[in-house]
Amino acid sequence: MLASIGLLVLGCGQSDPGAEASAVSSTTTTAPDAVDDQDRVGEGDELVDGTHQVTVDSADAAAGTVRVDAVEVLEGTEAVLAYLADTDGAQLEGPQVYVRDRVDSLEEVPVDPDGTFAVIFAPSCCEPQDLGWHGFTDLAANHFPDVWGNSPPFRAVIDNGRITSLVQIYVP
Repeated sequence: MLASIGLLVLGCGQSDPGAEASAVSSTTTTAPDAVDDQDRVGEGDELVDGTHQVTVDSADAAAGTVRVDAVEVLEGTEAVLAYLADTDGAQLEGPQVYVRDRVDSLEEVPVDPDGTFAVIFAPSCCEPQDLGWHGFTDLAANHFPDVWGNSPPFRAVIDNGRITSLVQIYVP
């Protein structure tokens, strides 16, 4: 079931201009040498199309981890969370995106193994009041205004159905 989880990675406000330029110009990543071999999965994998949707490579229920394309990782990335859900219990047309301003409360973002969620890496550009609830399709059609930037992949660690770790991947 976890293999059906859909992920979307976006970004803006990254601190490394070289990483931003590389991620914008290329849809492939290369891992830093500092990452342990056990964390290397799909080195050089391509992200899928211009929305940078990435697919789950594998799920390890015992370890509580889900691995996605090009999963080489740097720890400690500050991120903005977006969770695909509905509004007030009434599903609008297409999934809805709610942008969280910090990752301080990961336990508040449950993972639906049969659903999808999205992550926007953006340390400084995006506040919930700036984007609020939007139809995901509408945002994609407008190329994610105000949040579109570089698009590094990431690894999500899931423990008992909740995200416990979300780490950005180094893009040289």
